[in-house]
Amino acid sequence: MSDLSQNFSHVLVDGGLVIVPSEKGWELLRHRGTFQNRSIYPAFANRMSLWRFNFVGDHANEFELGLYLPGSSAPRWLLLVLFKKDSGELQRVHLERVTCSKCGAQHVIANPTLVDLYLGVTNRVEANNRAFRWPRVRCPNCGAELPRFAIWAEPLTRKKN
Repeated sequence: MSDLSQNFSHVLVDGGLVIVPSEKGWELLRHRGTFQNRSIYPAFANRMSLWRFNFVGDHANEFELGLYLPGSSAPRWLLLVLFKKDSGELQRVHLERVTCSKCGAQHVIANPTLVDLYLGVTNRVEANNRAFRWPRVRCPNCGAELPRFAIWAEPLTRKKN
């Protein structure tokens, strides 16, 4: 299917294959619900998945959303958020919400240190150790150290209904 090759980039991140669909690729995946005969987890209707899709879409200059297998025999693809480094490389991250211990401001952060991000990577311990070498960012509001490891942070603004 030429449709697949045009809409899905294959990149190596930490030595592991990550599939990065284009916007049309994500539409195809939502319609099919599978990729290469494997399901995608979490499902597209899952609230956390929808939040990630929207967040990455709103921050397309800084993040990508991809798929990876946490092992060659894994039954399903997992969603993976990728932070775009200044060098053009991609870094696996987990998006989290944290509250600054000093000023109480809430932020969304990108944390590259969760071990689960590196499942399926040949040298996952080495890749995880490299993540800890990133410079940590501080609270954008008051400059204090954030309670979790963060390489990117943005104030969390909630829309009032």
